[in-house]
Order: sequence, then structure tokens, then C-alpha cells
Amino acid sequence: MAMFIGDREAAMYHHDALGKLIGLVGGLRNLLPFHQCLIVYLIVRIAMNTRTRTLLDPAEWNPTRMPVLEEENDSADILTTNSALSRPWKGIFVALKELALVERFSDRVADRYWTFLRRHAIRAEVTNMWCDFTEPIKATDPVPGISATPTSVHQSSLDVCICLAVQNYIILTSEQTTLAQHAVSTTQIFHIMLIRCLDKLEVDLEQLPQARDLLWVLGVGATVEVQVRSQLQRRSPWINCDLSELEVASFVLHFGSLAARMGFETYDEVASMFEKDYVYSPSVQEQVLRRSFHSAGGLGSGKSGERGTLWTFTRPIA
Repeated sequence: MAMFIGDREAAMYHHDALGKLIGLVGGLRNLLPFHQCLIVYLIVRIAMNTRTRTLLDPAEWNPTRMPVLEEENDSADILTTNSALSRPWKGIFVALKELALVERFSDRVADRYWTFLRRHAIRAEVTNMWCDFTEPIKATDPVPGISATPTSVHQSSLDVCICLAVQNYIILTSEQTTLAQHAVSTTQIFHIMLIRCLDKLEVDLEQLPQARDLLWVLGVGATVEVQVRSQLQRRSPWINCDLSELEVASFVLHFGSLAARMGFETYDEVASMFEKDYVYSPSVQEQVLRRSFHSAGGLGSGKSGERGTLWTFTRPIA
């Protein structure tokens, strides 16, 4: 309860006590599945809200591979990725594809426990990666309380942006009830933080792997933007956030512009790249992104320059 009312000191006291209790029972795996899920939810939620490391390593509860994956003939193709991403990100995207496959083919109660624990293991791993990327360079200000809130961003990188995009992709595809919440949700916090991180991002758009990573991030941002932007704008006041950020940023516009500059001739080529090298949900993303792609014609090419922020697209894609 302390977490939801914003009492950081009380929440962290209970958080630390929870860690001791888990140790006394010999670890999470000695608990019943329902109790595992409840404790894992609290651990991951506190880490995500405060953008700090999880109390336990996600390996403590991350389940083994589901047998259903071995039974599917096409699983080998679905669970491969040929992107230029670093090894940690390749593992995350493969895990997301695996999660989607289990959710598609299984509906047993045991499978629901599996998907819950696997999904929160991925979220925890990405939260810890966020800390790896941001802490050494003090990229963002710390969250002042226990409730999720956007903070100032001082430095950024593609890895930082991918962290935020992955968190929202999981919500878009697996936790859609979160999008309908009347209270301010982590979806909206991550969206605002992504805008702020992109504002600080400098990327060489002539490097095709970087441009591809960026396009995937923009694709997730565009999908979130369409689904929750009107909802965000109706809420007043917004916590520690200037609503003008939402009015200036346009992921839909920038997604279509970057795809066109990268030389994609059809949207299906973009979707194919996302499916192979990243992760992609046609049922959630296709309508928004296809419309964005086809409306990108005629956008200004901008002036040539050596490097620039994401939002200006200062260089053509090689």
C-alpha cells in the first residue's frame, strides 16, 4: 500500500523486509505460483516506478522454456534475430518473441503463471539494463518518490531509448488494460521519458544499424502516441510534466519520415524487418504504422549536417 500512496521511505522499508523473508523461505521458487507472482509484481513495480535495480536478480524467478515451443514447427524461425543489436538486446527480443508464442498457443492456468513470470523477468532485466546505461553517466535525475514520475534527462543513447520502448511494447501487446487506466500509468511515464530522451539523442543517421534501431523505437512510440495521447491531454494537471512536450513530439510523423529516408519502398518491408530483427505485433501496430508510412511522402528533407538530434533528421540515410 505504501507504494501506491507514494510513501517512499515506508515502501522501501517493506521492500527490504520482503527480501529478508524471501531469504528465510529459501528463495522464490519455494513458494506457490500465486505467491511468486504477487511478490514478483511488487519487486518489479517498485523498480520500474523508481527506475532502480530490482531487489532480486530476475533469474531467481524466470521460468524455463515452455514445452509448447518445442512442439511448434515454426518456432525456430520465430525465435531468431539477425540485427546488429548487442547481445543483451538480442536476448530480450528473442524472449519477447517466445513470450508471444506461448500466449498465442497456450491458455492453461499453468501457462498463465509462466507468461506472467517470464514477462516480469523481461521487464526486470530491461529495468536493470536501464540502470547499467544511465547510472555511470548520470543520464537522468532520480525519481523523488516511490510513485512513477518523469524526471529530467541530461544525456541519452539508443540503448536508453530502446529500454523505454521495450517497456511500452510489453504493455501494448500483453498488458492492454494498463492503457485504459484512469490513473496516470507507467505507460504514460515511459512515453514522456522517451520524448525527453529523444530530445537529447544524437545519432548518426548514415549508420544503417542505428537508423534501424531508431525506426523500431519510433514505431513503438507512434503506436503509444495514437492510443494514449488524447487520454493524456484530457488529464490535468499532469505530474511534473509540461503538456507542450506531447504537442511538439510526433512519433507518427517521424516514423514515416525516417522509413522513407531509409529507402523502404513498401510498409511490408518495414514490417518484415521488425519481425525478423526486433519484435512486431501486427494486430497492435500495423494500422498506425502503415498509415504513417504512406503519409510520409513529401516531407521536407532538411539541411545537410554532420550530426543532429533525432527530431531534425539532418542527414539522409545511406
